[in-house]
Amino acid sequence: MAKLVNFNAQARERLNAANTASLHDFRLPREQMATASEIGGCERRVVEDLKNPPVHNDRQRMVFERGHVYELMVEQYLDAMGFKRVTPEEFATAPGPCYVGGRNNQLTIEHPELPIGAHADFVIKHKTGALFVIECKTTDGIPSDPYGSWIEQLHTVMGLLQIHNPNVEIRGSVLARDLNKGHEHEFDGYAFNKGVFDYLTQKGIHLSLAKQGKVDPIPNPGPLCGFCNHREGCPGHAGAVKIPANILDIAEQVDRLNSSKKEIEKDIDTLKGQLLEFTGTRYRGEEDGICLTATTVPDSETDYVDPEKLKADFPEAFAACASKKKRAGYTKVEVKPIKLKAPKAPKAAKKQAETTEAVAA
Repeated sequence: MAKLVNFNAQARERLNAANTASLHDFRLPREQMATASEIGGCERRVVEDLKNPPVHNDRQRMVFERGHVYELMVEQYLDAMGFKRVTPEEFATAPGPCYVGGRNNQLTIEHPELPIGAHADFVIKHKTGALFVIECKTTDGIPSDPYGSWIEQLHTVMGLLQIHNPNVEIRGSVLARDLNKGHEHEFDGYAFNKGVFDYLTQKGIHLSLAKQGKVDPIPNPGPLCGFCNHREGCPGHAGAVKIPANILDIAEQVDRLNSSKKEIEKDIDTLKGQLLEFTGTRYRGEEDGICLTATTVPDSETDYVDPEKLKADFPEAFAACASKKKRAGYTKVEVKPIKLKAPKAPKAAKKQAETTEAVAA
């Protein structure tokens, strides 16, 4: 490994350790606290990670680093638009427009009575004193709808802020960015909702008890299950389980696109047939940015050896010529509509129907 690459890897390891340590600033040990990101995620995974902390390699740390890079970008955007960066200690009394958040400057918020807390990515204070929460997410492809875990995390942060700022308007958004493709999308329109926060509070209490081994953790299947280190033996994936709502939405989109794809391919074949009637077997033309070509591959013959016959009739020659060829494994995902069968009528009802038909005849 090149010296500078090795140097960067060591730096990432130190930064990751420092960032992890900064998350342990609640009044209770992290092993007892339910955080906003955990409440929105899978309870079983949180508990299993606590029992067997995952060891991240440098590649995984580079992936995590994307989130920090995006936070640095958002900091710069807020600075450029006239929002003053203040410390968590200054935020409560600082006049707006200002913000707290970003690297090593996140606001720590705790429930005054329950073991529930959060580290907010960004909290903006406007001139009016109204607060606005921004949760930053980096993804490979922005989903059409926000993940439920994102929204639950946002609502938990807004709820905790509302406790400490009872007479202040609090709203928030999830800001998602695909750093590879340069796409950004805001999932907005969220405000503090007491009913939602009460529900998330109950989830937090249960998670805190599960962390302490007092209750069994509840699995919450979702988009990140494929990256979980504890999927084996998870009751959320045992047998033919019910598909979670957010995953079902994605599967239904795939099914609709598959249906459209078949219709589109039929239309393309029909149109190509019409083009072939004009082009014949050989053609090349260009007009208005379109290149139309037609080429013909002539019939051909190739020598073919029947491997089964060669192996049976000449085993020594087969063994001398044969070699093992490795094939890369892959995972196949299929979405197929299920044809629902009409329920069979009870025998008594069927007999009554037959009798009625006979009488009518």
